[in-house]
Amino acid sequence: MAILNQSRNLTVLIKNFIQFPYYKLHTTNILPNSNTSYLKSCLYNEETDPYCPIFKLDYIVNKAGYKYEDISMHGCSIVIGINWECDLDKDFMSNCRPIYSFNRLDNPYSKIDPGWNYRYSNYYSENRRTLHKVFGINFRVEVMGRAGQFNIIPTFLNVGAGLATLGVATVICDAFILYVSKDKHLYRIKKFLNVKRSNGMHQDLYDTYDSDDNLDERSVIITHDSV
Repeated sequence: MAILNQSRNLTVLIKNFIQFPYYKLHTTNILPNSNTSYLKSCLYNEETDPYCPIFKLDYIVNKAGYKYEDISMHGCSIVIGINWECDLDKDFMSNCRPIYSFNRLDNPYSKIDPGWNYRYSNYYSENRRTLHKVFGINFRVEVMGRAGQFNIIPTFLNVGAGLATLGVATVICDAFILYVSKDKHLYRIKKFLNVKRSNGMHQDLYDTYDSDDNLDERSVIITHDSV
């Protein structure tokens, strides 16, 4: 007999508070303009009412990927995730709202003690007791929050660090090709231009190679012949 099947329409209220001490801000998952009549009539729905803090058990199980009939015999353990992603460049109270997620923790295909249950005893007298094995739905709530605001100083620091990294990368790549690569001799020929000048010669440097060569693209190494 599915002992939990009659509980599918029961509801659970989740009250969650979150605080960002650095920005001196705090809020709750219940809307500031909520009143008693709204909380008595609303039911959470991801599309129609995503800010209602009241959840129907059947809805939670379905969002976790299972039918209520699947867990009504042995129970289950479900984690409810509450994720706060707050952009403080916008209005905090109206834009900093939670996003819920639902996942089943226990293994529904376990052959040994599937689902979720616990035991407790009622003692009547010495050496006499009644042992109860209770099945149910166990909820675990995980809360994660992150808030951020644009700041020009970290932006400049990150841009500067990126430009510095590009400069270092150029030096590292150049050194790798010059000293490690198998074709390093070809790269040296293209990168460096050897110019020989004999002692006593006053010929201009530009006369030692063809005028079509581009000095700006290659380094020049000048070697002197000894006499």
